[in-house]
Amino acid sequence: MSTTQPEPVAAPRRRLGDFQRLFTASTISNLGDGMGQIAYPWLASAVTRNPLLIALIVVAQRLGSGGLCRWDPKASLLRYQSGTMRHVDRDRSRSVT
Repeated sequence: MSTTQPEPVAAPRRRLGDFQRLFTASTISNLGDGMGQIAYPWLASAVTRNPLLIALIVVAQRLGSGGLCRWDPKASLLRYQSGTMRHVDRDRSRSVT
């Protein structure tokens, strides 16, 4: 008779419950949102010294993208880019002269 040793059984993995997954995802998302609320105005202040433009960045963050869903995305992007370029060109022309 041969005696064989039983194979070791791995400890069961601890599975996260649905609530823990939701809580973890919500925490990570909120941390990312908080960092964005600090980083975007900070970046805007590095690009331009115009306080109105920096304030518009903060207002746009607060409003979110809910209003953009009502308009055509391509038209919204073109309006945004044309407005941004006008302000950047105006700021550059003031600093050069």
